[in-house]
Amino acid sequence: MIRRMMLVKSALEILAITSPQVVIKRAKDKTKLFRKKTWHRLRIFLKYHFRRQKKDPVLVIAKRRSGSNLLLSYLNSVPELSFLHPEPLNPKMYYGIPNRKISKRSLLDHLVRTLNDNPTKICGFKMLFFRLKKHELILEDIRARFPNAKFLILYHRSLLEQFVSLKVAEKTDQWLWTPDFRLPDSLKPDAGEFREFCESTRRFYDELFKYPWLIT
Repeated sequence: MIRRMMLVKSALEILAITSPQVVIKRAKDKTKLFRKKTWHRLRIFLKYHFRRQKKDPVLVIAKRRSGSNLLLSYLNSVPELSFLHPEPLNPKMYYGIPNRKISKRSLLDHLVRTLNDNPTKICGFKMLFFRLKKHELILEDIRARFPNAKFLILYHRSLLEQFVSLKVAEKTDQWLWTPDFRLPDSLKPDAGEFREFCESTRRFYDELFKYPWLIT
């Protein structure tokens, strides 16, 4: 009986997702995001070429669910700092990169223009490890384009808390806290997956601190 009820619930959820109203809304949302992205990229391109300003970059390097959003909210509260577009490598954001394969030079150009769009001299954004890896960007590439940048390396002490937070975000598709946020009804983390998460996290920070200029 319980299994039958779960099957019925799953069928109803699938019907809700594929209903004409949902499909139309998604199409409208995608069109709206495309227009907003196009206008944003044109605006920061023109601003960079006609109103270029000297910046002192502060770049946050982190893994997902390590507290980077909270850190940026604190930094944004300082009048002399600005993180206007927090994650420019995120293709889901209007200020992010296109959701397709683009060259390393185009990625770095986008980061430079994004930085120039900030209203203060000291400004920056965050870069998540998995996005850097996806686009085959290394810190040497970033440093070469931003030679005067300061790097903030964010580390979450409790890997278990970080892992559970990641699983909750993936299941709910909510990556920022909102007043209507609700925890999922159930969550069953896999021990093997957690072990791999811990190992990949260790490799990430080991790789970071191979750069002597990062720790001097």
